[in-house]
Amino acid sequence: MTITAGYGAEVKDSARNYSVPKLQLISRLQSLLHDRRLRIQKGLPDVPALVSEFSDFQQKVTDSGRWRFGARAGAHDDLVLALALPCWAGAKSGLGVWAALGRPAVKGAPEAELAPDEVLVHLRSRVWSPGRAALLEQGWQKLTQSEAAALANYID
Repeated sequence: MTITAGYGAEVKDSARNYSVPKLQLISRLQSLLHDRRLRIQKGLPDVPALVSEFSDFQQKVTDSGRWRFGARAGAHDDLVLALALPCWAGAKSGLGVWAALGRPAVKGAPEAELAPDEVLVHLRSRVWSPGRAALLEQGWQKLTQSEAAALANYID
């Protein structure tokens, strides 16, 4: 897998060789953690390092409007990316990985059929979605994972 700065994943020369934007990797990971479909077992040896990497991990928009993800200067993000890779691959595989993990019921959340790249989120306020070129209303919204990552500051 090659991690890129683009927007869409591409199959390279074989069905097992992908070019995947960091935006997709990180948004998948964020949505799984946000939905509590991915939980980190506290007793694992590398959990303190992973937690440290999460706290050093930054996302920002450049002047040209591109998303940048990574550790702050002098810090590492290897474990974050190592965790994001199988999360993305699990969703891509179509093996029902996420259905098997289940989605806990969130109080007040409506029932919704979600595509593999969609999440149900609660927006704290009205917000402009650049991807849709539309204003999203406060409340429950069905978003793609990349939209949810971009709007993370507005999600409860």
